[in-house]
Amino acid sequence: MRRFGVGPNARKLAFAGRKSLSMQLPAKFNLAVGALVGSVLHASVVFAQAPTGTFELYVDPVHSKPAFGVTRFDASVRLRGLPPEGLFSYGVLLSYPANLLTVAGLEDIQVPGELDFNGPNGAGASREIGVGYTAVKGTIDLLATTINPYRGELLATFRLASVNPFQTASGRLEVSIYRTLGDSESVFVTGTGGVLDSGAVLTGGTFAVIPEPGVLGLLALGGASVVLLNWPFVRGRAVTPELMHPPTIGLGHGGPQ
Repeated sequence: MRRFGVGPNARKLAFAGRKSLSMQLPAKFNLAVGALVGSVLHASVVFAQAPTGTFELYVDPVHSKPAFGVTRFDASVRLRGLPPEGLFSYGVLLSYPANLLTVAGLEDIQVPGELDFNGPNGAGASREIGVGYTAVKGTIDLLATTINPYRGELLATFRLASVNPFQTASGRLEVSIYRTLGDSESVFVTGTGGVLDSGAVLTGGTFAVIPEPGVLGLLALGGASVVLLNWPFVRGRAVTPELMHPPTIGLGHGGPQ
């Protein structure tokens, strides 16, 4: 399991007494901005506020079918139905068959620049790669002079690769909310502090990766060659047990035996 950022490591934080994360804000924040950001962060981590409506997380494209011979492809997670107040924080997890697909490195997890932040810790959303899944979690830029909620649809793009480039692979891609602090954590929070999580509709997709026809032909030819080399081919004669298992010819002191 590979991780980047402090999001997944936030399990180590003590929440005794439900302390607000506003205590973690850098000193350069003035009290007014610190109080505003701290209150929104507190809502996103601890308190489950009333949902502001339903929204959809979906895999795009719904059907991923790269060209013959292409063993890598991109699958994006998008959001449909975002409220007008925009998005403050997010977290998405994409799962796939571990025996068929993988994500090579953290650089294969891309997010829009406006979402590539980790709360008061600054730049760099929290990225993770595990067995059969990949995930990312982050916020808008809290260190900017003006805090602007995100109003786009694209949340993340994952570069997936076939585990075996010579194997035809097909299956499903599933999307879910990425939580690192337990089931009570609120992940999708709007710019005004509303929590969207309970209204999430999750729509997955499918994929199909097919090796280049020439590769399949070579594999088939190689298998046929092995069969022909080990199969008794005698014109005009029936295949008998003797032909299938010819006597061993060795060289002794008296010549061929």
